[in-house]
Amino acid sequence: KIKKRPYSQAWKYKRDVKRFEYLQRQYLYLSHYDINKAEEIPKVQSEIRNKIGVLNKAKDVITEEMEKHFEVFNAVDVIENEKNAYMFYKTGDETFRKSAKVVEAAKQVLKENNISFKEAKKLKEHYEKLMNENKSQIKKLRLEISTGYRILKEIKEKELQREYVENKGRDIDKKQVKRRWLNGGWKRFW
Repeated sequence: KIKKRPYSQAWKYKRDVKRFEYLQRQYLYLSHYDINKAEEIPKVQSEIRNKIGVLNKAKDVITEEMEKHFEVFNAVDVIENEKNAYMFYKTGDETFRKSAKVVEAAKQVLKENNISFKEAKKLKEHYEKLMNENKSQIKKLRLEISTGYRILKEIKEKELQREYVENKGRDIDKKQVKRRWLNGGWKRFW
């Protein structure tokens, strides 16, 4: 007899895994920037924003350089896209005459700029690699900023919860506590 295998139970742990990943990201954030107190987080956030500003300026420089070589990069794209059609035309197939003319024009652009196809392709790949690295660093830093804000938000919510529990026995007006939360930019947590 073949025993039936039980269905996957991964769905039960999905929320726990997400929570673990979130806590791990918070821990790594705090340890990477050596944060011991909540008051240090805004300073770190401003440093991260400064890094993002520098990366955005670098991105602008890379974009300007890529625009300088726009014709060359466009020629590389044309040659790569029409490579097969150009080969068929060279073997005698007249249906690819237009593609062959486009490739010849692209080769002429490379010739006018005194650069070979291989060099132009390497240059394009280099700039694309720089741009991708820049974008990934910016994305990582923005994620760290949001992690810092979430940590601050959780700390504030915990303090407000503790204050509410402490003042619960004193008959404090709930509207007053809610108003305080809303003035602080936080929504109700219950």
